Amino acid sequence: MRGPVSIAPEEQRTDRGTEVEQHQREDLTGCSLTSLSVDRASFGIKNCPVALYLLMVCAIAGVAVLATLVLRRVKNRQRRQDALWSGYRQHMDELREASPGAELARVAQVHQGAEHGTKAVIAWERTGIEQETWFEGTDLDPGDLLLLRGSPGWGPDAGSPNVFYVAPGQVLSLMTVEAQEAAARHQHRRAATDVTP
Repeated sequence: MRGPVSIAPEEQRTDRGTEVEQHQREDLTGCSLTSLSVDRASFGIKNCPVALYLLMVCAIAGVAVLATLVLRRVKNRQRRQDALWSGYRQHMDELREASPGAELARVAQVHQGAEHGTKAVIAWERTGIEQETWFEGTDLDPGDLLLLRGSPGWGPDAGSPNVFYVAPGQVLSLMTVEAQEAAARHQHRRAATDVTP
């Protein structure tokens, strides 16, 4: 009679090692992450479509969140610019109403900036006529848009009786070239995004 079959310890290890390898192969095909053996080249992602799927879902969600944040920031910026622009226009309208003698003029050219003011040529926005002007106590740049009052008088440097004199409190509002460019860009963006029925 034969007794229980005993397996040599080396054979037990081999059989047991084979079982572990087979179990690991089954885990790889079933994508069990607990006993996943990590390959240096693929880090286990190549053999596991679930991990790749999760990675893609996270990437798509990240892009969606980023796009939402960017769009929200653009809309908030546009709202702020709309509010600033409408506030500036309201301010200009109120100044114009409060100062019946005020006119809009653009600085066409600056002859010299003196210690006590600026000698320049302005172009009236309403008529386009240019006029020699002395701005007392004011420093200006070419292209600045002004809402101003003043009075004509004799100009000894120009030899003309039609020099426009502007005293320190008579420049009611000033819009620099940079601010005008920003306003033009804003109006262009609004025109491009506004849909008219």
